[in-house]
Amino acid sequence: MIACMTLVEEDALAENAEKIDTTESAILVIDDEPMIVELMTAALQQGGFTAFGTTDPDEAVRLVETNPSIKLVLSDVMMPTTTGPEVVRRALKLRNDNVRVLFMSGGFGGTRFRQTDRLLDKPMTFKNLLDEVRRTLSEMPVFASWDGPERRRKA
Repeated sequence: MIACMTLVEEDALAENAEKIDTTESAILVIDDEPMIVELMTAALQQGGFTAFGTTDPDEAVRLVETNPSIKLVLSDVMMPTTTGPEVVRRALKLRNDNVRVLFMSGGFGGTRFRQTDRLLDKPMTFKNLLDEVRRTLSEMPVFASWDGPERRRKA
């Protein structure tokens, strides 16, 4: 099982909620595990963010393409029918304006990332999740190509 977060960390959420810039940016959570989507979405909402999620990669692509309020995609790397990078690659073909990407994974092999993408290891704490989301949203979006050598950078 992935994502070992505890309810004890609710204090950390409340403590950090005031420090987070929660503009009208929305966060889309993508994971094949419904419980992970619910947990991540709830943690982000408790942290003051507008967040929603899906377990369906095709729905995720449609949401990113049609919802300009989405400024961050938080996606699992490995899913049964596709990978997070592939979902993001498809979604950003039509919309590559100011969407930031943060991947999360408990392990992966052979998955290609853009040099600019960040990776958050599972399991994680609520504090680590919120800190990394805040850090990712505070950075200027980098419009890196999916062509050429692709690497990931450690969050």
